[in-house]
Amino acid sequence: MEALAEEGAAGLKIDRLTRRLGVTKGSFFHHFAGSAAYQSALLKHIEATAAAQIEARESELMEIADPQRLLERMTAAVGDSSYGLWRADLEVALRAWSF
Repeated sequence: MEALAEEGAAGLKIDRLTRRLGVTKGSFFHHFAGSAAYQSALLKHIEATAAAQIEARESELMEIADPQRLLERMTAAVGDSSYGLWRADLEVALRAWSF
């Protein structure tokens, strides 16, 4: 996620990722069938992490009747992690990558 946030979609290329992490391409391919498989796993991880953060606060969120307040609290729940999933740089990179 840091590579995506800092470098955009170009940061997700296998050469850049392996160099950044200090691992071999063989190590990368041991875990992922290729770039598309890695990218799919990354998106699943982001989605699962965000869902888990919201789920962890489900009882608190269910008590909020105002839709605007609920959205604010859900956004805060996703942003309150060591991953910091709701960050402007990551959000921009994800949206640009989707194009």
